[in-house]
Amino acid sequence: MCWTRREIMEVQMPIKERLVVSPVKLWRKRRRESESSSVPALFGYEAQEREVYNRLKRAAVAGESTSLILCGYSGCGKHLLLARVLERLEREKEVPDYDVVHLSGEAHADASVALREVVRQIAARTESHRLASRYVDDLKVLVDELHRRRAEESAPLLVVLSRLELFASEHRQTLLYVLLDAIQSKEGCVVVVGITSDRHVLELFEKRVRSRLHNVHVSFGHVDARAVLSFLDDRLLASEETPYAVALAESWTRVKASPEFARELEDAIAVGMPVAWHAKVATLAVAALAPRAPLLTVEGWLRAVNDNSPNRSANWIKAIAALKPARLALVLAYLRFERDDKTDYNLDLAAKELAKLRQLNASAVCFHDDVLLKAQAALISMTVLKLGKKTARADARALEPATLRYAPVRLTGAVSLEDLFTALRQGALDCPTVLRQWVLQDVVA
Repeated sequence: MCWTRREIMEVQMPIKERLVVSPVKLWRKRRRESESSSVPALFGYEAQEREVYNRLKRAAVAGESTSLILCGYSGCGKHLLLARVLERLEREKEVPDYDVVHLSGEAHADASVALREVVRQIAARTESHRLASRYVDDLKVLVDELHRRRAEESAPLLVVLSRLELFASEHRQTLLYVLLDAIQSKEGCVVVVGITSDRHVLELFEKRVRSRLHNVHVSFGHVDARAVLSFLDDRLLASEETPYAVALAESWTRVKASPEFARELEDAIAVGMPVAWHAKVATLAVAALAPRAPLLTVEGWLRAVNDNSPNRSANWIKAIAALKPARLALVLAYLRFERDDKTDYNLDLAAKELAKLRQLNASAVCFHDDVLLKAQAALISMTVLKLGKKTARADARALEPATLRYAPVRLTGAVSLEDLFTALRQGALDCPTVLRQWVLQDVVA
């Protein structure tokens, strides 16, 4: 039996959306929509989810200040679990809604940068504050916001500190002082959630911080094969009962029953591959579905496992890190488009965004149009970029400048975008700080 491309896409797209979830995007999406979006379930961490849910619900209802540390290996689902808990709380009418401020230790470890980002996110939600130009003014805005929530008996401000261990690297930890002082003060109203993979993170902080950041410690261990299979079943099985969806489910059952799949799963569990890794393998397998190969196969799954091997991504990241400045700037601009879920982008849009960045920060490098055109052609010939369908058969070097400038492109699927973001956060991509901050958090200070 044959299926059309539309039938495949109707089943394929919801599956890919469940597999690839950005918690930060989910928080932003909930603020734009009247109804909560569905956050996929996690498996193997039911006790951790119950603990975080109960703590945050109690804090929201009673207006209590508290702190939590979510600790587990990278990719285990700490951010996703928190996003799922927040969605559950938003669906309960008797629980006041949290306003979430998200900071990352990779971009906001410096106290002044972190404080400016907190004020920016507060101002974007409340529309009651103007961005100040001085550090003390930013500090006053934050303190006033915490006092206002206490006076109005609102839900506490929820501050999420990703890569908590990196906040300890700065000598001046003023932001943490303010937040943790507010936890113990009767005038403040704040919940601080630290997310880290370092189980000894508290030992990195000063005693003043360490003594106030230990309210609740939630640990995430490695999941077993049963939890991984439950996770994959939940993500890969379509909800509708169309003929193609049924056939796809049957093909997944055959893949799971194969000894090759069992061996790969056993090896992945033995070496401690995170849930996020299994999700990326499934994403690659689903993305390869097409009219000529519409169903999951053992060979296709093993190919996805091989394509998602750490060495393969590492080689691509090394190649991208070695790109010339103009080429690297374009890759980062396109990575930023992917972060914002933009699927229709081209060189013209990237050039305009880079020009805006130059206006915001004088340290950003300005590239001439001819340099960007040559860089674009080189990236396509190197297969770092792929052209849209209409121009895919054309030779990039032979394209007219106008065509090359406006032709739609996408970053190659040979390297995981998540791995690129991780490399950027960890400093594996050697690029100017202003570009790095621009891609990760829109910070151009």
